[in-house]
Amino acid sequence: MSALQEELREVVKPLHQEIARLSAAIEALQGGPKSEWVTVHEAAEILKVGPETIRRRDKAQRYEFRRPAGNKILIRRSSLNV
Repeated sequence: MSALQEELREVVKPLHQEIARLSAAIEALQGGPKSEWVTVHEAAEILKVGPETIRRRDKAQRYEFRRPAGNKILIRRSSLNV
């Protein structure tokens, strides 16, 4: 392996690790069955109500909400009291 290839490998290695870390974080935010946070639609399914009801409750601060980016709303699963 040439010196250039070795140098490139060393530069790319931390980037690859960061991509893996970010991918795991994205999966967690998407709300799998073990995720601490759920989307508005998932919360609505859990509580058997419509998404608009969840959004109204967001405004009334009935649950623990977080907005990680843009208009996306996540609700802490434990605050749903199910």
